[in-house]
Amino acid sequence: MDLGEQNLNLDILEEPEEIKIDEQDEAFLKSDGVRKISFGGPDGRDVKLQPFNTHRQVAAQKLGMEFFNMGEEALEEFQERETYNGIFQDAVIVVYLCAHPVSLAKKALRVPAKVMGEALNWAEKAGVLVGNEKHSELIAAFGDIIGDIIASVAEIDETGMQSADDSLGK
Repeated sequence: MDLGEQNLNLDILEEPEEIKIDEQDEAFLKSDGVRKISFGGPDGRDVKLQPFNTHRQVAAQKLGMEFFNMGEEALEEFQERETYNGIFQDAVIVVYLCAHPVSLAKKALRVPAKVMGEALNWAEKAGVLVGNEKHSELIAAFGDIIGDIIASVAEIDETGMQSADDSLGK
């Protein structure tokens, strides 16, 4: 028996050792994918972004988020160019809502004009200006959230994979 045949001898394989995860490893695994921005918190500290859940999505629409109202042609342009008219305002709305407790989203449903003013003041106080580093970070965080939305609405074909066509276009 040559070396190649010895490596293929399945009788000598042992059961895999059970992997044990300690508390530190578990915390690390659970933190994977957590988004943060390096501005907007008290004293300029990093802010952990909360999920863009149902309350935040509805609040974003109430605050005038353009992304949800884009037609197929505009969506295709966005997917090609990774930008669209109104992306800055949408990014401020979504990241502001995700940087604060869900109670803020509930407040936005009651008094949208007031919360929109607060969001703009938050971005201005944080120093977010089109073209600067904080703007880039804001747009990147927003892009991650929108990417999650696009992935979550993709239709699944009979193989269990995303089909080429989905509810947001190709």
